[in-house]
Amino acid sequence: MVAVLKKRVRPPKRKRLPNAPSDAEARAILGRVRKSVARTAFLLMYACGLRISEAATLEVTAVDGVNGLVRVVGKGNKERRVPLPQPVLDELRRLWKMHRTPR
Repeated sequence: MVAVLKKRVRPPKRKRLPNAPSDAEARAILGRVRKSVARTAFLLMYACGLRISEAATLEVTAVDGVNGLVRVVGKGNKERRVPLPQPVLDELRRLWKMHRTPR
């Protein structure tokens, strides 16, 4: 007698990309934020594609203003360099003049 195994075969799960806000939606959100520190943090996260944890642990020394790059340490302590747009760099410099905090 042959035993029949009933094993359900499922198709592999699809990997879905997260929904990103459009440029107009992002501008509308940033326009409503009044605190300069929070606004700059959101601007940096959106412009550079950072996770919240990456932005929260970002140090001033990670910003390379000469080359227009940010050194980001992400999941699993993996390091990557992302381009930093000039308007975001200007906003970071403006924030640095006001607060002078290392993070």
